[in-house]
Amino acid sequence: MRVPTHIIVAASAWGSRLVSIFIQFYSIKILLDLLGTEGYAVFTVIGSLVGWFLLADFGLGNSLQNQISYRRANHQEYQDLVLSAVIAIIPIFILFIILILTLSPYISEFLLGGFDFLNNNQRSNIFKAASFIFLTTSIGNLAYKIWFSEHKGWISNIIPALSSIVGLIFLMRLPSDGSNISEDIIFSIYCFYIPAAFFGVTSTLFKVIPYLKCKNFLNKLTLYALIKNGGGFFLFSLLSAFVLQVDYIVMSQTLVERDLVTYNIMSKTFGLINFIYAALLQSLWPVCAEASSKLRFDNFYKIEKKYISFGFIIVIVSSFVIFLLKDFIVNILAPGKDFYFPISLIILFSFYQVVRVWTDTYAMFLMSIGKLKPLWISVPFQAVLSGSLQWVGAVNYGLVGLLCGLIASFLITVSWWLPFSFRSTVDRIVKDKRLDE
Repeated sequence: MRVPTHIIVAASAWGSRLVSIFIQFYSIKILLDLLGTEGYAVFTVIGSLVGWFLLADFGLGNSLQNQISYRRANHQEYQDLVLSAVIAIIPIFILFIILILTLSPYISEFLLGGFDFLNNNQRSNIFKAASFIFLTTSIGNLAYKIWFSEHKGWISNIIPALSSIVGLIFLMRLPSDGSNISEDIIFSIYCFYIPAAFFGVTSTLFKVIPYLKCKNFLNKLTLYALIKNGGGFFLFSLLSAFVLQVDYIVMSQTLVERDLVTYNIMSKTFGLINFIYAALLQSLWPVCAEASSKLRFDNFYKIEKKYISFGFIIVIVSSFVIFLLKDFIVNILAPGKDFYFPISLIILFSFYQVVRVWTDTYAMFLMSIGKLKPLWISVPFQAVLSGSLQWVGAVNYGLVGLLCGLIASFLITVSWWLPFSFRSTVDRIVKDKRLDE
């Protein structure tokens, strides 16, 4: 029996992520020894910006993936799509470079102003060093999206794992005498993140160069369609970032370094659960996009029934294992640092993962069929709630309050709205099809 392509892609993602997770865990120990608790707290805040800089393609990656999937479903060529996306991203890249150079003193002061052991110049240098690397990494996102649309997502999964391995090797060879914490942080960022930027750019060039012989790659309609559709994905991704990526920003303003490190260790541990399911959704995206183009919506309901249950089982089993091994995990990652996993945080992280399985599935369904309006309606409200509730919760109840605020933002908004919107959208499409017949 032939194994479905999306299962192969998901399996490769799980294997690659296991490698990446192991490396991230091992790097925690190295970085804590190298930078200390305060320096590592700075590293985690800066590292959280990766998710923001992945938005630098303005949604072109997701738009490109969907457009290629539609053309593949209709047995059409798509070289012009790839070249148009690259042409569109060049001025965006230049714009971001200018913004980084101009705004780095102000942004770095906001993010790192609470770390008194760094002066203004050191904060700015750390922010600029990381920003240029993360911006370059975002270019590689185009190649990864192309491979996913071609049902070769296993390549997109292996490359980040390889980047992590190389980054860890560089980090292990990084010398430090502790005399200049600012330089230690910058060089740690170089070692850990430059490999991902290098492999990302190389991958994009590898995909683009063979298509340069395409004669009609400057089609204005193609470029316009990519940018227009990308704008919707960008808006949604930006709003999602305000929901999912503000935690470290809030903590940098409200909590102490020790809480930052505790949250980082626990989020990486539970992040493995999220990635296992997210990798499955990523591999299912092109399958759903092609099913949508053929109006085969029964496939969506089969996926809904099968994989949401699978996601819940993963969360329950994994959370129980983490509970049993919590002391062992802390002793391995941060020996002698007196960190621990409070039971209250374990319960909250577990429940958060259950909520994410539910909502992320329906978000992927809607994006795969190109229906982003329900996301545009709900996510702005969630973004406002997420930031404000996390801030109020963190100020009053620390890490517990921050997580409660994040979970509440999901329950109040997208956890019920996205399933309702998906079913309503599908019913409307099916009804229109019957009327046309």
